[in-house]
Amino acid sequence: MSDHHYFATSCLHWEQGHKIHEIVSRLKRRDRSKKSLYKASTYAVYRVPVPIETKYDVRDYTPQVEGTELVYTEEY
Repeated sequence: MSDHHYFATSCLHWEQGHKIHEIVSRLKRRDRSKKSLYKASTYAVYRVPVPIETKYDVRDYTPQVEGTELVYTEEY
């Protein structure tokens, strides 16, 4: 069991996992499948310092866990 995981979020969806490239790919696929009126979306990736099985609140697209770090944001 890992002591941390990654949380990627856009305004439409969120994904969790241990490999950033996998969760970002899933997030982008899900966002595009909604056929949004927007031609681009912004997403953020966070490193959350608890095991992925841990329950926590998400407020304003951000995990509410002490020690959570923003890894990066990107627009696509």
